[in-house]
Amino acid sequence: MLEVVSNYAEVFGAGAVIVSLIYLSFQIRANTREQRHRARYDQFEIQKSVYDSMIADQETTKVFLKGNRDYESLSDEERIRFGAANLKALHAFYLIMEMRDDGLIDDDVFLGFEQFLLGSLSAPGSRYWWKNMQFPKHVAPRVQDHFNRLLAEQDRAHDT
Repeated sequence: MLEVVSNYAEVFGAGAVIVSLIYLSFQIRANTREQRHRARYDQFEIQKSVYDSMIADQETTKVFLKGNRDYESLSDEERIRFGAANLKALHAFYLIMEMRDDGLIDDDVFLGFEQFLLGSLSAPGSRYWWKNMQFPKHVAPRVQDHFNRLLAEQDRAHDT
């Protein structure tokens, strides 16, 4: 009799373990989904803050456009504003790059922001700023390498 009860207890215990594992897998899946949604929202807020900073007011927009055309034509104050806007965008890109690497956002989202920044860095004034940046240590080496590679590819494509 004791052996039969022991066998039933083992079967019940194994069933409880299986039910617990199934429940745990649903919880992990729901948590992963929630993390991805939160990351997408964070990514949106990061990108929005970059776009907002570039169009915050008419003066900032003018500085950004003027700097993209001809960095050397900027006053010292404008250069600081222009550089700060670019640094903010590059820091945001680093965060989004990390989110993509962690599988929290899709490549399409990453590539869209990448193309926005590449378009900006390809403008003559921004290209000058990028090549002559006074404070490269403020940009993650990974981001510097990434855009150096993309800009070099772009130069090769134009030379062909």
